[in-house]
Amino acid sequence: MDRATLNLRARFATTAAMKLKHLDLILAVCLTGAGLSICLPEFTSFASTCLLASGNYHAMKNEFRAAVDDFDKAIWLNPKNSKAFVSRGGAYNGLERYADGVTSSTKAISMYPDCAEAYANRAYAYNELKDYQKAVNDYTAAISLDSSDIDDFVMRGRAYASMGQHNKAVADYDTAIKMNVQCGDAYHWRSLSYEHLGKHAQAENDRAAGLMYGFKH
Repeated sequence: MDRATLNLRARFATTAAMKLKHLDLILAVCLTGAGLSICLPEFTSFASTCLLASGNYHAMKNEFRAAVDDFDKAIWLNPKNSKAFVSRGGAYNGLERYADGVTSSTKAISMYPDCAEAYANRAYAYNELKDYQKAVNDYTAAISLDSSDIDDFVMRGRAYASMGQHNKAVADYDTAIKMNVQCGDAYHWRSLSYEHLGKHAQAENDRAAGLMYGFKH
């Protein structure tokens, strides 16, 4: 049997294993039948990618425990799968396991230093751990890599506000509102900073806008 046929069989076996969620079946395919040594590295890399996709699907449905389980398996099969570390950091945040989120995101950054999502995930974890300066630093890094994510500006504003730096917070909320004039979160959080700055009329206007556009978090 030639290499192309072996790899094709391995891919079909992986798809079946993924649907059944049986890691033992994946390993069995690696080590027996289709899993001759000639295709083992390619097979395990492919299986890791499948598990990453499955984990991301669970994460989108807020099924974070299942997502972490898939990311763990993806990393076990291919420790160089940097995207699995990135996604696992976000899933740990979803489980409120923020210290684990920091660890996974830090590993992701060491492997994939140009990944804005990894910095944003770690920043979120730092913010929840009340390490606000590190959160600001990581949101700044994320924004420098990709300035299109409005949430990074809102969340960096919140970290600034938590440190009492309300002028900087307002500047970030201003940017978020310029990016999306209907960003209810930016209006809500800016209203709180305006209150701290003694700008009560502007705060009242922003509270109304936040309610009109919908405050999410």
